Amino acid sequence: MKRYMIRITALSAVVALGIVVIAQAQRTLRAREAAAPEAGAKPSAKQIAAARAALEKNAASAESAKDPFAMAREAVAADTAQPNYLAAVPSDPSVAVIPAANESIEPAQAQLPYAERHGETIHDPNVLQAVGEAELSPTPVDPLAAGSKPQTGDLPAAELHSGELQPIEPTVAAPPLSAPLEPPLAEPLGESSAAPPASDGFAPAAPAEAQQFEPALADSAPTGELAPREFSATEQPVADKYQATDPAAQPLVAATPQEAPPSMSEGTGRPGGRELEGVQGAAISIEKIAPAELQVGRNASFQVRVRNTGTAPAKDVQVFDEVPKNTRLASTTPSAEQGPNGELIWSLGRLRPGEESVVSMEVVPLAEGEIGSVAVARFTAEASARSIATRPQLTIQVNGPREVLSGQEAVLLVKVANIGTGAATGVTLLNQLPANFTHPAGSEVEYTVGTLGPNETRDIELTLTAARAGRVQNNVMAYADGNLRAEDVLEMEVLAPALDLKIDGSERRFLERQATYTLNLANPGTAAAKNIVLSAHLPEGLQFVEANNLGEFDAATRTVNWRLEELPAGESGAVTMIAMPIAEGEHLLTVDAKANQGLSAQQEQRVAVEGIAGATFQVIDASDPVEVDGETSYEIRVINQGTKAATNVRVAAILPDGMQAISAEGPTAHVVDSAQVVFEPVARLAPKADTTFVVRVKATVAGDMRLRVQLTSDEMRTPVTKEESTRVFGDE
Repeated sequence: MKRYMIRITALSAVVALGIVVIAQAQRTLRAREAAAPEAGAKPSAKQIAAARAALEKNAASAESAKDPFAMAREAVAADTAQPNYLAAVPSDPSVAVIPAANESIEPAQAQLPYAERHGETIHDPNVLQAVGEAELSPTPVDPLAAGSKPQTGDLPAAELHSGELQPIEPTVAAPPLSAPLEPPLAEPLGESSAAPPASDGFAPAAPAEAQQFEPALADSAPTGELAPREFSATEQPVADKYQATDPAAQPLVAATPQEAPPSMSEGTGRPGGRELEGVQGAAISIEKIAPAELQVGRNASFQVRVRNTGTAPAKDVQVFDEVPKNTRLASTTPSAEQGPNGELIWSLGRLRPGEESVVSMEVVPLAEGEIGSVAVARFTAEASARSIATRPQLTIQVNGPREVLSGQEAVLLVKVANIGTGAATGVTLLNQLPANFTHPAGSEVEYTVGTLGPNETRDIELTLTAARAGRVQNNVMAYADGNLRAEDVLEMEVLAPALDLKIDGSERRFLERQATYTLNLANPGTAAAKNIVLSAHLPEGLQFVEANNLGEFDAATRTVNWRLEELPAGESGAVTMIAMPIAEGEHLLTVDAKANQGLSAQQEQRVAVEGIAGATFQVIDASDPVEVDGETSYEIRVINQGTKAATNVRVAAILPDGMQAISAEGPTAHVVDSAQVVFEPVARLAPKADTTFVVRVKATVAGDMRLRVQLTSDEMRTPVTKEESTRVFGDE
């Protein structure tokens, strides 16, 4: 008897599937007619080829679709190892309901597609005619899920697990004309082994609330063990397709700050209530309660108890459960919604700490064996935090002397302030010194200020040393974390005196000829030069004679010193000194000036001292007067009265007409003729040395006779001539 009932049941399923195939073909061709340019257009050969290609593609991808609850059911089935006497059918509402052996078959409601059961008319002669003309295969197909949305892509083939029925070959089917507004709760069956369409196909339309909190489907649900009957939100449930949203169940990961892209709009979030601040310890425990034993055909109640065991409210609490396999759903308390895969969803809303809620479903067992399902609880926890957004802002002001004397210190007072609303951290002062100033730390001076609170001001002194004259702009900058920066510029001038010294005097002098030297001192700087000492250092070849302006000669150091209290900027002065050259040669005259702040100036002048060859001579006659035919002699004495040796000294005596030369004597050879006597040159006649030449003559005529003597040398190219008169008398 049981075998006959199984066959009758299988036959009923085949009939129901046939009806579904016809309805789906009608929907498909009706949709094609609606898309055609003209009413009643027949499908083209290209459309038929595309339909067949889609059929082959659907068959290839049929195995890829899995029900999220299938893993758990397979584990339960493997654990129980009970024979399946009823043909398993999909839990989709469009699949016919197969009653138990002692129940009657109601094909009018249970075997029709979901859309037709809710008043949708599918009879259309044009559609049936189009099916015939298109030569579509009448092979039964897996019915479409009720309320599913038409999508592009492949349709997965449905699977029926049964001991006598084989998997149905897929074919092309059209989506339903319209989805029902609210599916009845009594329709789902506990046959969760049939895989619903995959996500790339048509999913059943879920109610608005169920879509808002749609659970995430896990691709890797455990298959080898049963899910625990009770767990809290801090544990990871086996049915991990519904991930717990309690923050305690998730690991803490440090957030890496990322710069928002330029296109990102402004945020709209606001802080929550104060009660949401701090650690929110919401935790959910779940317990499923089932009768130890139940009977086929009699209602049985399965309860799920959910409790908030934490210290903070749990929001948007939802319970998910499936109708157990081999059962039929009778009712739910409170009323549950149907999810996209046929699961039951209870939306419990908000659970305060310690609050508990119980949901239940009544099912009618359809076959013997172990019955059950895995319930999953999901909730959201809220936490809030608030911060005060502040903005620090730095200002800096530098005060100090505008003019600084070279060599002196300049104290700058740097006032750095935070005029913003938040603390400025990492505040640092930086001064890159101009070349005119120095600091022991170098040319770049940094000072760490630290943190400046709102409206806090810090005064820092910076001491610099003026090193070189000139106008500068001293830039002092303050910077802090967050690219904060402020700067101020102080214009400063370093004042400094300067000394400029010059010597005005002859560079070539003769021995024992006085020389006058003028010393000119000027201050071309920007400040007065004070406590000036001007000194002239005389060499051995120059002898000090006198100096003006209270110049003092120090014989020990051979130095002439002048002292001047102050020489204003831009002013100049002069002093004079007289010296006597006392030695031939080149002598170095050195003059220097020194003043406060290490000022100094120095000049040198070389003086060439030369001697004078001052050769002179005297002519003296030995006898005067002399009678006619008498003799007399002339003595010529040459003396070098100069300071330099006379060279190539030549002496020549020229006789008048009344006299004759008799003989001559001298340091060199000579030539005597009747009219003159010429001596050979004396090569060198030293200073202050002398030499004598003698010429003897005979008077021949009475009268005033004049002997002329000429002297020349290298130093005197023009002859020097002297005459000596001698009176010659005769007998009357």
